[in-house]
Amino acid sequence: MRPEQLPLCRTIIHSDFIRKGRRFVGNSDTEVIVHLYREVGKLCLKQLDGMYAVAIWDASRHQLLLPETGLVRSH
Repeated sequence: MRPEQLPLCRTIIHSDFIRKGRRFVGNSDTEVIVHLYREVGKLCLKQLDGMYAVAIWDASRHQLLLPETGLVRSH
């Protein structure tokens, strides 16, 4: 996937991490979220846009973060 095909917010964050020397294995949003969480912790959620549900296990804090947009629910 070329950068111009990515959502704008993800493209900006991804490009910023590349400039900081971060390495990515693929083109998934998950990798961007992991790097963002490592950099700013829970505040990373404020920078995410769109519908998502994600689980982040922080082994150093023994903490599980389970944010979701409220738009993704199954009954």
